[in-house]
Amino acid sequence: VFDDPLSGFRRRIWLSFRTQPLRGWHVQQLRRIAIAGQAKEDVLVFCDSDVAFMKPFDANAFWRDGKVRLFRRDGVLSNDGHDEHRVWSRNAGAALGIDPA
Repeated sequence: VFDDPLSGFRRRIWLSFRTQPLRGWHVQQLRRIAIAGQAKEDVLVFCDSDVAFMKPFDANAFWRDGKVRLFRRDGVLSNDGHDEHRVWSRNAGAALGIDPA
């Protein structure tokens, strides 16, 4: 981790032999993935700093019939209109050493 000269040394840059230099948002995403990989809990709900709860919230709302309810759409990246997401997925897979799909 180094001070980033492209930001006037106000921000940090992460260097790796596996990827291009990483800054800000990319590092935040990788940190979230790493935290989830280390958590011992069955479910981890991560809220960004821009999330605001407008009324009381119970994390049990994610559970139904003993299963966690999550939004998922398999195979969407292969559809038209997701070119940038496919690039992001390939880069993320390379950085993490996993299948980019």
